[in-house]
Formats: sequence, structure tokens, C-alpha cells
Amino acid sequence: MIYLASYEPGGSLYNREREHILGRSLLNFGLMKEYGRTWEVEQEAGSKPRLKGAEGVEFNISHTKGLVVCAVADRALGADTEQIRPFKAGLMRRVCSGTERSFVMAGRSEAERRERFFRLWTLKESYAKAIGRGLAFPLGDITFSLEEGVIKGSIPGWRFYQSRVYQSYIISVCGRKRRVSMSYEEVFTKVKEIFMKADVSRVEEHLAFQFNITGEGEGVFYAEVRDGVLRVEPYEYYDRDAKFICSADTLMKLASGKLDPVFAFTTGKLKVEGSLEKALMLQMFV
Repeated sequence: MIYLASYEPGGSLYNREREHILGRSLLNFGLMKEYGRTWEVEQEAGSKPRLKGAEGVEFNISHTKGLVVCAVADRALGADTEQIRPFKAGLMRRVCSGTERSFVMAGRSEAERRERFFRLWTLKESYAKAIGRGLAFPLGDITFSLEEGVIKGSIPGWRFYQSRVYQSYIISVCGRKRRVSMSYEEVFTKVKEIFMKADVSRVEEHLAFQFNITGEGEGVFYAEVRDGVLRVEPYEYYDRDAKFICSADTLMKLASGKLDPVFAFTTGKLKVEGSLEKALMLQMFV
């Protein structure tokens, strides 16, 4: 998802402070909305900022004078925003290929030429940020076509989104294409692997949960704790304490700790049938 916030520009120091505050606020807002929790941001020298302990949850923040953008997703991504304004020919030569320069200069007005240039530039910057190269990436090495409003690029395996907002800003977001949906067998194997790491040795009561996966990867399995031992098997469990119903994507996020179970329930991503009191003990598995 993409989140944005505008602000009234001031001096350069003021702008940087506002952009930093707004960027982190947008990030936390997006994480709470999508995952029901936040993570600490960490960054090693020469690498992209990342969320500590949140493998597979990605974010990217971009800002320009008057606007801050934050993108959050469960795959590699990059975001860039620029205000449409005059640009120098030397910058266009550095950023654009010959074909792209021709496309820019074919604009019927100066306003259209500026918009075309910043559409191309932000697309390239979003990709450079997605792969963690930023300013070090030679933007002229990749090309885009925007004929008839359709984004086509020379980079396989990536999707691009672009929008013009508040009349004078361009936002571009690049995200790695999703892999083919997981089968039930793949989902079950992965979730079982995660659940079996849980320490249930001190659980004295008997627990039995059934999981119904809906949509892609549809199927059923159960997790049972008996005498301090956990079993996870690909069958229904009729005498269960609770049944959890959700998509494979939600289940994978729950199992990996990216999505809070209570948040998933209150937002409708996870349905529960049976004992809610017992269902709350699902958190011991994730």
C-alpha cells in the first residue's frame, strides 16, 4: 500500500525534519493498518533501511519539497516522488536513453515535457531504490516506454505503478512480481515447520485447533497439543476447541509473526469459530 502526506515547505532544515517525522509516521501508520504492529527500523552501512525482526516486510520512503510518500509491502519495493518543475538538459542526458529523450521532447508543451521527464525519472529511481542501489545506479541503463499511458520497462520481474497527485507531484512505485501462488501442500509444510518450533512443553491442558485455508491453496489441517507435545497434521479435527478460517496469505503472515492474530480477527482477515478463550492461545505458536 502507498501512504502520503503533504506539508507546507519552510527552510531546508525545517523541511528535512518534517520529512523525517512524516516519513516515520506514515510507516508506522501503514504497518499498524496492514499488520497490526510496528517494528524498529535499522540500517547497516551501505544498505537499505529495514525492519528489525520483520523478514519479508518491506518499506520505502521518498520525499520532495511539500510531499512525503511511504510504500509498505510483503515483497521488495521502491518508491520515488518528485515535484514537476523545470529540468536541465544535462540531467535528462544522464537519466534518459535516446528513445526516452525523444519521447520527452515530443511533448506538445513545456508543461507536458516536464511531466514526461519526471514520470521517467521517478520510475527509474523507484527501481534503483528497490534493489538498494540508490544514487549509485546508472539510470540510463534501463529504459521505459509510456506510450498510451501504459508503463513498459526493460526490467523483467518487476511491476510499476505511477500516479500524479496534488496537480504537481509524480509518485512511482516499483515492486517485485509475486511468485506463483503456493499450493496447499507448500502452505501446510511451511506452517507446520514454523509451528513445530513452538515450545509447548509447559502447556498442561489439551488444545485442538483446526485451520481452514480459503481461496488459493485451499485446504484443512489441525494443530493439537496433548501432554505437552505438539502435533500438526493435514486432516480435519472434529472435536476441536476452535476453528480458524483465513486465506493462505493471512495464515503465512500469522505463522511468521508478521500479523498479530487479534488484529487479524478484529479486522476480519481471520474468522474464528468455537472457544475464543482457547483461540487466544494461538499466539503461543507464532
